[in-house]
Amino acid sequence: MRIEKAGKSAVIRIKVPKLSIADPFENQREEVAVGIQKGKQLLTWPQQHAAVR
Repeated sequence: MRIEKAGKSAVIRIKVPKLSIADPFENQREEVAVGIQKGKQLLTWPQQHAAVR
């Protein structure tokens, strides 16, 4: 996971496996599971790094 500049903003990027719409879902089940897990990481990141007031 990394934070990068994007124009006048910042983005949080995380690497996930590539998927192919040409391949059956069953053949990519593991990659999909990894992508979902990484998405969950992105969702929790702001809560873990919020400033305490």
